[in-house]
Amino acid sequence: MSAAGRVLVAVGTVTAVLGLALLVEPGLASEVFADQFYVSLVGVLAVLQGGRYARDAWRSPVVGAETGDPELVEGVPTPGDGFDAALDSASDVHTIDGRSEIRERLGGIASVVLERRRDCSPEQAREQLAAGDWTDDPLAAAFFSDNADIPLSIRLRIRVSSKSPFGVRAEHAADELERIWRAES
Repeated sequence: MSAAGRVLVAVGTVTAVLGLALLVEPGLASEVFADQFYVSLVGVLAVLQGGRYARDAWRSPVVGAETGDPELVEGVPTPGDGFDAALDSASDVHTIDGRSEIRERLGGIASVVLERRRDCSPEQAREQLAAGDWTDDPLAAAFFSDNADIPLSIRLRIRVSSKSPFGVRAEHAADELERIWRAES
């Protein structure tokens, strides 16, 4: 401890003892002594102590908290990722992998959507899907039905694109089923 620190500790100790004595026996201090001297002494000590803290803060190096790297969230699977992957592989012009899985999954979903949202029996849902009259979208209807009539301009646009006709019809069917599910709920 420095010399100034020792002096401040001594003055603080004397002041504390004097304050305790005045607290125990208020008659020890006259009105003038308590009003002027003691209050002035406490004020001077407060200024000195504040200056000491300011000096210490000024001289000390700035220390900041070190934060670690935030945890990176591992990829959480999203419902439908497997279907999207199967649809992507089935949409490639040069492959037919995954098409039966897409047909089965979309067929099951389509039956449930039509049964629940259009209040029809499973047989009626299958009939609507086979006839192609469950939607106004010809590409969506063509996914489940061979009877759907796709306009020539749409067929030409599909042929020019990088996707297979199967993939385009599957995407339209999935989009239409989602639209029916949301719109008619």
